[in-house]
Amino acid sequence: MGRQCKKKYFKNGRLRWKKKSQSGCYVKQSCMPLKLYNISGQEDDSLFFDLLKRLLKYDPSERIALNDALQQPFFDKISLRQRLV
Repeated sequence: MGRQCKKKYFKNGRLRWKKKSQSGCYVKQSCMPLKLYNISGQEDDSLFFDLLKRLLKYDPSERIALNDALQQPFFDKISLRQRLV
């Protein structure tokens, strides 16, 4: 994706933008770290947000693989009958 987008937004393979630009100000005002959306603090929610964080890694080499994701504790409470095989 980084190769297809404007190079001014990427440096050394990482997404970059000027924090004082219009888009940078929007991100700072409108977006918060993923973990802050977990307002319940319950274990199930924490497991979900941990899995989500791993699935949404920007760098594909750091992103969790599907087989590994399906082995995460978040899915342990789903019965074998309910799981898609």
